[in-house]
Amino acid sequence: VYKRQVYTGLDNDSITRLDAFEGDRYERVEVTVFLRSNQAVPAQTYIIRDGCRHLLTDQPWCLQNFRKNDQDVFIRSFSNINPETIG
Repeated sequence: VYKRQVYTGLDNDSITRLDAFEGDRYERVEVTVFLRSNQAVPAQTYIIRDGCRHLLTDQPWCLQNFRKNDQDVFIRSFSNINPETIG
């Protein structure tokens, strides 16, 4: 169980930009999420594609570690994305 946010009312252009941001390593899939009220609602999320699972580690994600070790590489990886594609 993960506690996350659910965004509603996204238009097709916003979803297209999110798809471009997530890139080829992830796919958008339909899921059911439970709100704090315990109401089940349909949603979409991104999951890593089977062919990219080898890129994962067994270490939990940590914001502090990301900022210290990976943030610069992450930001540079977007230098070749066409801004018109992601807005």
